[in-house]
Formats: sequence, C-alpha cells, structure tokens
Amino acid sequence: MVITDPYCRILMVTPRRAHSSQMWQLPGGVVRQGESPRQAVQRAVKYQLGLHLTHNGIAAVTWTQVSTDEGPDSHRDRVRLTFTAARLSLTDIARIHPHPHLLRAVQWAERNLAQQRLGPGFAEGLRWTHTQSGPAYAETRLASRERTFTC
Repeated sequence: MVITDPYCRILMVTPRRAHSSQMWQLPGGVVRQGESPRQAVQRAVKYQLGLHLTHNGIAAVTWTQVSTDEGPDSHRDRVRLTFTAARLSLTDIARIHPHPHLLRAVQWAERNLAQQRLGPGFAEGLRWTHTQSGPAYAETRLASRERTFTC
C-alpha cells in the first residue's frame, strides 16, 4: 500500500525475512485463503504498522518475473496490486508502531528516492500512483529487464 505523509513522502519497510532483508518494500502482504486483496492489505498494514487504513483504490497491477528457473525449487513470478491510502496526518504518523518481529526498518522517503530503493515490482507500482486516473498494468521480465506497459 502506498502510504504518504503530509510532505508527500512514501513509507517504506524492510521485512525481517532473510531473503528480503536488504530490499525496501511498500507495506502490505500476501492474500490468505478466504480473504480479498483489499482485506489482505488492510490486515497486513494493521499487523505490520499498527494502523487501520482504508485504501483509495488500486493504482497499478504489476507482474514481475522472479526467476527463469524451471525446477521445483524455482521462485514464483509475482502479481502485485498496488493500493493507495489517504495521506496520513501527523497524528496518524504518531500512531505507527512497527511490529518488531516482522519489520527490520521503516523509513519515509521522497518519491524519487523510494523509486530507487524499492524492489522492481514495488517501484513499478509506485511509478503509476500519480500518472493515471485508473489502474495501470506493468510487466517486468527478469532476463532482459524488459518493461511492457498497457492501460
């Protein structure tokens, strides 16, 4: 979920999971069985940050090729829905309590810096949050880093 502060900075998190400890991400998580994507992002943000936020809609759908391996241990490609939230007030920001067992770090960053630090799927989703009136679709292929965008 793209969460912004009164200065239009983007909230980024680094999970404690070993395989992603060096990568900044947007707050959120995976959809569990029986829940919708909207419910999943609200649950994950509440658990990660202690905030109950509603979203303003989907800004982007991104597909990212994670691995070109064909074996049983290969990583799965990812489809991400990038939701946007209302801009947080200073009071809301004071209520942020990062979950110490889930998050290694939390950081506010200007949009350009966030674009540089976020992983590919997250950066593509962020890229489209202020460029269109409706959701965008983007693809990133690992082998060539080729990007395909359609609306």
